[in-house]
Amino acid sequence: MPESEWVTSTYDGKVKKSIGKKYADFEITHYNINAQPFNVLLDDRGDTLCIPIGYNSNVENFVSFLEKGLKEFDKRQGAKKKE
Repeated sequence: MPESEWVTSTYDGKVKKSIGKKYADFEITHYNINAQPFNVLLDDRGDTLCIPIGYNSNVENFVSFLEKGLKEFDKRQGAKKKE
């Protein structure tokens, strides 16, 4: 990762120099968890769209998670257009 994209963690104060460490730190800082995989759906402002989920091998549950996120995203986009 280029040095211009390095970040200093607000959690542990260390400089994160790789994409993996940067996003692991993001998980810890924002969600107080460091699990792989940890699925989080974000809108275009970086706000969480629905409750994040960890690993789940049930396809229907994962599809439901994605649909909830899409529904919330569409709802927020509609609200933006009214502003």
